[in-house]
Amino acid sequence: MEVTMPSKGLPVKGFKYRIYVNQDQAAHLAKLFGCCRYVYNTLLGRLKTAYSDYTTGVVSVKPAISATSLSAMLTVLKHEPDHIWLNEVSSVALQQATRHLDQAYQTFFKTKKGFPRFKSKHVKQSANFTASSFSVEGNMLKIARLDQPIKIKLSRPLPSAPTSCTISRNQAGQYYVSFVCQYQPTRSNGTGIIGVDAGITDLAVMSDGTYIPNPRHYVKSQRKLAKAQRKASRAKKGSKNRMKANLRVARIHNRIANQRQDFLHKLSSRLVG
Repeated sequence: MEVTMPSKGLPVKGFKYRIYVNQDQAAHLAKLFGCCRYVYNTLLGRLKTAYSDYTTGVVSVKPAISATSLSAMLTVLKHEPDHIWLNEVSSVALQQATRHLDQAYQTFFKTKKGFPRFKSKHVKQSANFTASSFSVEGNMLKIARLDQPIKIKLSRPLPSAPTSCTISRNQAGQYYVSFVCQYQPTRSNGTGIIGVDAGITDLAVMSDGTYIPNPRHYVKSQRKLAKAQRKASRAKKGSKNRMKANLRVARIHNRIANQRQDFLHKLSSRLVG
């Protein structure tokens, strides 16, 4: 796959692709996600403790929260005897986890809403890489500390060399990679103006009299989803059967979301094309 080098001043856009991993790669990514989550939660916990000590008068120095201070905390954490295992995954991804924590704090300071919360292992997992820690060759993705390249399903070419990427795993057990690239959108070849009125019985009604029927993806899958949810609720908590049943529920939800997204993308392309 040939990509052009990024230029200054162009807007950026994310390009998301499905990736397929083998057992060894899945094990490494699980460790990577866990390490990133652990770094984020551990540093968040230490900051909350330090701030609590400051407000109660235990210490007189207010804790500094910045990308630099969090990076220094990560360095100390990785050298602690109990956390040597953090060195088994990419250091770049761990650094990115501290930057995400810094961004969460800065957003809270500016808006006074959404105080940073601990990350859970039961929802979407992800790890972020900068350009120096990954490369794309053909339909293969190479990341730091992983010997085997990961296969990408390239549904469309990248417009430029990516500046960063995020590997994620959803609750349905599917893996994706999202590249951030510079992208200059081109004007559509549509002519004229059309009004769109959202409805309930019909999804939308156009000003030219065209009706867009509501596909009702959720309604069509409702019986199957309810059956899977009942089976999951009856399974013993913490058991493998419960885990499998919850995965089945997540896959049905994921299928409904994909159907909705596909329909809306095709409709929007039809309207502006």
